[in-house]
Amino acid sequence: MNFDYPFGWYYKNINDRAAAFTGVEYLYNFLTRPNKSTGPVAIEKPINELEVGDIVQLTFDGKIYSHSLVVVVACPDDPKLATNSFDFFARPLSSYNYNNARGLHILGAYK
Repeated sequence: MNFDYPFGWYYKNINDRAAAFTGVEYLYNFLTRPNKSTGPVAIEKPINELEVGDIVQLTFDGKIYSHSLVVVVACPDDPKLATNSFDFFARPLSSYNYNNARGLHILGAYK
């Protein structure tokens, strides 16, 4: 856990958690910024290069990314994703109606 308020990486309970656990842009910023403190780190990668455990973020209006999903089956043509918004597991990316998608490949984590 990284308890750096307000942009760390922690979850104690529904009322005490970092913004990166609920905000798409906060998650993106936490994962991709030059972070040398505790927590995961990622780089942007094309969707067709993502692996299991990586993140797909969607924008529906073409401006603001507002949904994060986890890759559970890596398929270059159509990765299968999990999300808790509607409790889907192995839902194909192609089944979403979105404007753009960005991929985040998890490199590892700093301790």
